[in-house]
Amino acid sequence: MRTALLALILLSPSPAFAQGGDTPQPDVGRGGRYALRFHTREQRIEGLLIGESSHTAIDRGIAWLLTQQAPNGAWRPDPVDETAATDAASVGTTSLAILALLGDGRVGSKATEAAKFLLTQQDAASGRIGATVHEHALATLALAETWNLTADARFRAPLELAVADLIAWQRKGAWATKKGAEGEPALTAWATLALQCAVEGGLAVPEKTTTKTAKWLVTGTSAKGAVKRVRGSKAARERGVAATLCVRHALADEAFDTIELQAGRLMKHSAQPARPEGDARADYQYWFWGTHGLRAYGDRRWSEWHAAAVEALLPNQREDGGWSANGVENECNGRVWSTALAVLTLECPYRFRVLGSSGAVTAGGSGPKPSGSSASFGDRFGKRRNVRKAGGDRDTAKSVAAGLEWLAKHQSPEGYWDSDGFAKHHGGGCECDGKGDPLHDVGVTGLALLAFLGDGNTPDAGPYQQHVAKGVQWLVERQDDKYGQIGLRRGHSWIYDHAAATFALAEAYLFTSNPDWKGPLEKAVGFLIDARHEDGGWRYDFPGRESDTSATGWAFLALKTAYEAGIQVPGAAFDGSLFWFDKVTNEGNGRVGYDSKGSVSARVAGVNDHFPPDHGEANTAISMICRRFAGESADSELMTQQSELLLKQLPTWSPDEHKVDMYFWYYGTYAMFQVGGTAWKSWNTSLKRAVLAGQLDKDDVEGSWDPVGPWGFSGGRVYSTALMVLSLEVYYRYEFLR
Repeated sequence: MRTALLALILLSPSPAFAQGGDTPQPDVGRGGRYALRFHTREQRIEGLLIGESSHTAIDRGIAWLLTQQAPNGAWRPDPVDETAATDAASVGTTSLAILALLGDGRVGSKATEAAKFLLTQQDAASGRIGATVHEHALATLALAETWNLTADARFRAPLELAVADLIAWQRKGAWATKKGAEGEPALTAWATLALQCAVEGGLAVPEKTTTKTAKWLVTGTSAKGAVKRVRGSKAARERGVAATLCVRHALADEAFDTIELQAGRLMKHSAQPARPEGDARADYQYWFWGTHGLRAYGDRRWSEWHAAAVEALLPNQREDGGWSANGVENECNGRVWSTALAVLTLECPYRFRVLGSSGAVTAGGSGPKPSGSSASFGDRFGKRRNVRKAGGDRDTAKSVAAGLEWLAKHQSPEGYWDSDGFAKHHGGGCECDGKGDPLHDVGVTGLALLAFLGDGNTPDAGPYQQHVAKGVQWLVERQDDKYGQIGLRRGHSWIYDHAAATFALAEAYLFTSNPDWKGPLEKAVGFLIDARHEDGGWRYDFPGRESDTSATGWAFLALKTAYEAGIQVPGAAFDGSLFWFDKVTNEGNGRVGYDSKGSVSARVAGVNDHFPPDHGEANTAISMICRRFAGESADSELMTQQSELLLKQLPTWSPDEHKVDMYFWYYGTYAMFQVGGTAWKSWNTSLKRAVLAGQLDKDDVEGSWDPVGPWGFSGGRVYSTALMVLSLEVYYRYEFLR
């Protein structure tokens, strides 16, 4: 039932292993997962990737490392002695130092000379580099990154040999320092990252290698997230948890519940990084694995951990720029080892892109489009030649135009849409009824903006440019500078308002690339991510204490749009949504529950409980569209089951029978459009008949819809009109996913 993470929108290479090609890929990293390394210091700091003090510490650490490099390119565990023979430990130490340089985008001669030293230590027959498999794994990773970032042909063949030897050393999915021994999490993590990096450079890794490691993860993880095979101290056990979390990331593992357990273990106060005092030692490896593992899955836990790591590392840096050799299990490796690990930990925010983020947005389709627009956003900016083929016609186009005109006439001078007081903003006032809850001005403003944006209106294009510009700016001005929330936490369901506003802000930024809106969008996304509950979804709390399908759908779509706009979004936010949908989906018929398996849509006692919840499939429809945007096939067994459920609840305009459910119709329309075929034709026929019948055509309410659905009391006429306009924009708002 699980789907590949956001197959529609992933623009950067997936970290999952794949069969590599034979063609060298020069500079492969600069446009993909490695690109942030090549940002300037100012770009990193301004982009909130890293603080000034951390960047200074990295620069000083790398400067010290360069003073310790021997003439042959190597780094010895002990201070440089040009007359001493290079010992075996230099392979591991040199590899870590190379990774520290490359992690900061330093691909010059120092890193290259060090990589050439590794080649001198390689056995020509076996491909082994160094005396132990641990050193070999580190060296293979260093060579792979060097190849990826330089495309220097000297490293290709040696890397292929090293990869083959590393694969041959795998036993039961893991790696150990001695044959026949239990798999070691840290060594397995280094080996897995090395193979992943090699695949990104175009080398082939057999699929069975990945499968074995994935199985090892499952069988070796306890119900509480601990690693079964690790013995020894508590620190050693938690180091194993941190390392396996990185392995899960490298394999794009979908075991969301286990990932959450392991991330939670790392967040215990006693387990977080802390400055060593007295006889205590710094646990550089644990901090490294924990930092990279939590970075990959994001959210507030990453922020807390990262802050703790910085607080632990910076005071421990010596005056010369290096770090002390006082690390756990550091007796044989010296200051180069500890310094390289410290630098790699501090580089984490920009060393790789977070899974599920991209700094680029593709352009495609026919006709001119605003800067930053994406092919997945349909033909809203084109000539819409395919509208009739998709199921639309002149009547739907006229209906959209009338709906937008009503919304435009009732926008406030300040730029927002007034949920309960919209009538007073129509010139000298009007006789429109249909008030909503005044607490939802932010939410209905977001929905109205989405309706305008859905028809190709932006601050730079379309007949309603000023309406969009003023509306977006009003939302930005409503944002809390500290937390990033748009609007106030008032009422019961304020998270919906924030999600709808974030959704609209993301589209506006995507289609304009307005730099003034990037920062607010990043903050809004950050707040939404921090509001996620540990079971994967969203509901009414911050931080989240529970989830429901409705709130999760809005959050998913807002983050999906922000991702396409180039904003970093942790993969856990998307994976967690899919995990939640799985959790509340009935295996028998595919029906999706509201807050648990088998539960129905929410109703407010004495307010809208006269709308039978079984007259709609809103939760099922929400899950369908999110799954389609996450790569679920339109003809999968689950989608087929869910389509059949929706077809039993076709739209019909019968307000007297309380069968109008605009919320369900909106989500159902986008879900069924992405299913296509005869199912879409049946749904669309009923949708057009119902929606067109309900639109008013006289006096001050001309172009709008009465708020006669279950949630009309909450959003009012602005809400109902925006949702119905959005429903009739389906023919061109997003492209059909093949």
